[in-house]
Amino acid sequence: MVLTLYNLDASPPCRACQMVLEYLKLPFNYVTVNTLNKEQLTEEYIKMNPQHTIPTLVDDDFVVWDSHAIVVYLVTKYGKDDALYSSDPKKRALIDQRLHFDTGVLFPALRDTLVPIVYFGEKQSKPENLEKIVSAYDFTEKFLTKASIMVLSLYNLDASPPCRACQMALGYLNLPVKYITTDLLKKDHHTEEYLKMNPQHTIPTLVDDDFVVWDSHAIVTYLVTKYGKDDSLYPTDAKKRAIIDQRLHFDTGILFPALRYTVAPIFFFGEKQPKPENLEKIKSAYEFTEKFLTKPWIAGDELTVADFCCSATISSLNTIIPIDAGIYPNISGWLKRCSELDAYKKYNLPGLNDFKSLYESRVG
Repeated sequence: MVLTLYNLDASPPCRACQMVLEYLKLPFNYVTVNTLNKEQLTEEYIKMNPQHTIPTLVDDDFVVWDSHAIVVYLVTKYGKDDALYSSDPKKRALIDQRLHFDTGVLFPALRDTLVPIVYFGEKQSKPENLEKIVSAYDFTEKFLTKASIMVLSLYNLDASPPCRACQMALGYLNLPVKYITTDLLKKDHHTEEYLKMNPQHTIPTLVDDDFVVWDSHAIVTYLVTKYGKDDSLYPTDAKKRAIIDQRLHFDTGILFPALRYTVAPIFFFGEKQPKPENLEKIKSAYEFTEKFLTKPWIAGDELTVADFCCSATISSLNTIIPIDAGIYPNISGWLKRCSELDAYKKYNLPGLNDFKSLYESRVG
């Protein structure tokens, strides 16, 4: 069966997939999905992709969406070598970090600027969205250098869900690690030393000898690839890995932004209540996740790194909008399974309690 890409040429994520397909010289069919005409909201499309996004790739009986997951799947399954997605753990971790940077920073800067114009008739870009683009440029410019540091360390804050995801992976793998607390409220991540190490000034950041990588999703896949005794947490099977990658990018692009946009005004700017539109983002994230969870774990029948990342975020969202088992039985059952893991109890729960205490102390 020929590959089919549900696609819109004007869409940057779709064009990324097209470039990879052409580079690999793979035959494929285009099915145009015009989002302005809401063709992604048909019953048939939603059955195929509950998140109703483009692009979506169909390869025989296998379906995957999110451009980042798609391109990695294509190279892993059909590439003649690993030149586009290196098998070397350090090189791959940097590629993964850049992919998640696109999911979490570059593309949102574009989307937040264009959506009001393309879909809602606004005539000018909002200044705050133009600032996001400028900031994205600044980060990207700084990435195009090399960093050099030594020793295995995790720059970390227990209350942070991405940090807890890394802690769970490290704990599950029984890896010795030095934790270095990086308090965002005190702006520890804006020191000259930290910015030299991580120009995006985010946590967590992992340092392994002279190798530095940030973004929790890139970190956990790096740890499993380099130090895992087997590939159970991040299988080498192309289809299984593509689903895991999609869930990781879903955490980057949907779950964590729903949390960040809700709590940042409260933690950093003194607001006393979540904004209603941000609470709606959390509910929407729950609805998508509920549809994904057709199997015991977030990406299938087995525990994977996606469970660490998504459970750290969703358990934090649960503090803001409690998950009703009657409405979200799949999420509720999955989160219970996660909570029974030793790694969750030891590494997610303490930081989750810190997050909950901080949130409850700030809301009025």
